[in-house]
Amino acid sequence: MNIEKSYSKKELKGFKKILKKKLRKAKKERDQLKALYINQKEYIGNAVSAGAGIGQYMPEKAMLKKLRKRIEGKVMKIEDALDRIKNGSYGICQVTGKLIDPRRLKAKPTATKINRVLRQE
Repeated sequence: MNIEKSYSKKELKGFKKILKKKLRKAKKERDQLKALYINQKEYIGNAVSAGAGIGQYMPEKAMLKKLRKRIEGKVMKIEDALDRIKNGSYGICQVTGKLIDPRRLKAKPTATKINRVLRQE
């Protein structure tokens, strides 16, 4: 893999700012979802104790679990991107070694591949 170059410190600082904002938002969503999950768990426990069937609550529980996993994945990707900024590999395609278009990184700051590679997959 032949690395062309990297983004300037100023550009990386801009991407880092975007990523940190997204990380704060994702962590807030995660915390809200966690609280909702706990509240729902208590609600289901009370409803079952009162004689309701647990089966009617399973779709909601499954949906919350799926959302939680999705947000956790989002947090991990953002943290990985911040690590790439620290180690100097941010914005470099993991397949070709070429710089990822800055417009793509602004739209999806966790991107690890250039668009041409994605179309080939």
